[in-house]
Amino acid sequence: MHVLGPGFYVEMDIETDELVYWLKVATVGVIGVVTIQTAYKLYANLRHEKGRSRWKEFLAAIGFIPPLIPTALSSGPLSIPLDSKHPLNHNVARFRFLLPQPDQVLGLRPGQHISIAATVGGKRVVRMYSPVSGNEARGYFDLIIKRYEGEHALSKHIHAMKEGDKLECDGPRGHIVYKGRGTFVIGRSKKREKRTFHHLTAIAGGSGITPLLQILKSSLEDYSDCCSLHLVFANSSDKDVFLREELDALAETHSTRFRLTYTVSKAGDGWRGCVGRPDSSVVFKLIPRPSDDHVVMICGPNPMVKSVVNGLKEMGHQERNVLVF
Repeated sequence: MHVLGPGFYVEMDIETDELVYWLKVATVGVIGVVTIQTAYKLYANLRHEKGRSRWKEFLAAIGFIPPLIPTALSSGPLSIPLDSKHPLNHNVARFRFLLPQPDQVLGLRPGQHISIAATVGGKRVVRMYSPVSGNEARGYFDLIIKRYEGEHALSKHIHAMKEGDKLECDGPRGHIVYKGRGTFVIGRSKKREKRTFHHLTAIAGGSGITPLLQILKSSLEDYSDCCSLHLVFANSSDKDVFLREELDALAETHSTRFRLTYTVSKAGDGWRGCVGRPDSSVVFKLIPRPSDDHVVMICGPNPMVKSVVNGLKEMGHQERNVLVF
């Protein structure tokens, strides 16, 4: 058989089918080399961009895994405008902030939080907040913030914001991540430890409910997660309780494994919940006995957290089974 190439003539003793086969092999080889070279250049660029790990983005770019949902925090600090504000009680409101792109998610895992910064009274103030909207929310995220007074109180500044006003946001932050099905990754970098529990108790004081609600909702939304959950939501008075409609709905929908307890320090007429501080014997009686299969999660004002942690130690709960957010 004669094969005519560009500018030359070759005489070959080869069958047509065999020739076609080897031409295909050669073509695939050339494409493979080019693809590998292109993929490596893409990986090298992604790897060093902004000093962040981009391995999954690289795999998605070459079609090895499904396309990734774009995350806002992966690009670094954000300037986020306020979209809306909805009061929940006399000093707590739910704020919705917009992400740069409508198809983005924030990029947090349950248990993590973000830093929010603004200039208040001529001073830059930074505080940590845990969104309650879930990482599936596209184009926005929600924060629940209690207003505190003070010359440099960031919460007071946020409560006074108008639609379109902006804050600085960065993250993820935090050393506790809930992976699902009772499994937590605790610690930072090389000191991380994976722990699995089947019983989760959450003790929340006021707006300290936000990171714990993240974890509880993540568990309840996963029907393969069989952990038993108990939320103790503590407030100063019955007028301070918020999110009651949402929490009651969760307790009713998931009654087989989610228990909800409200407790207040001062009760008004008609109050049907518990009466007692979160560190009182009334509350501690609701907590299961110490066990390596049981974790107690706590978030709230520092004095409350310290008092509850001390009470748990007296009950025999080991420090490794108590997570403070």
